[in-house]
Amino acid sequence: MVFLPPVVAANDLKWQTSGIFRPFVEVNIIGPHLSDKKRKFATKSKNNSWSPKYNESITFTLGTETGPECYELQVCVKDYCFAREDRTVGIAILQLKDIMQRGSCACWLPMGRRIHMDDTGLTVAKEFVKLKSDTRSAEEGSTS
Repeated sequence: MVFLPPVVAANDLKWQTSGIFRPFVEVNIIGPHLSDKKRKFATKSKNNSWSPKYNESITFTLGTETGPECYELQVCVKDYCFAREDRTVGIAILQLKDIMQRGSCACWLPMGRRIHMDDTGLTVAKEFVKLKSDTRSAEEGSTS
């Protein structure tokens, strides 16, 4: 079990909306052997605050087969939207091994519009999805 430092606050958020702004922080853990474990944590949303305070603790259970160097945390600030998909305000990535080496982590994470992925990463991801979703044609190869 990994206890992470609490999500304390999101400061100086840059976001324009015509409705109510309800920011919250979502933290996803990404890595191996997590299929049967909790992989997402979200804070409560705060109404119309561009510098909301949270102070909410995070706990994840990791697979015992690998060490923290195999995991990363995706930290995302989102605008809660009722009856439609939440809108992403900003995203940052944090390596779990960096937090574990220090014993704790108090840091500012600059939020980007999206995660940068080079052509190699995109190609590997597309090939992985194709391999995992490939199916046999219903008309061909049946023996009935």
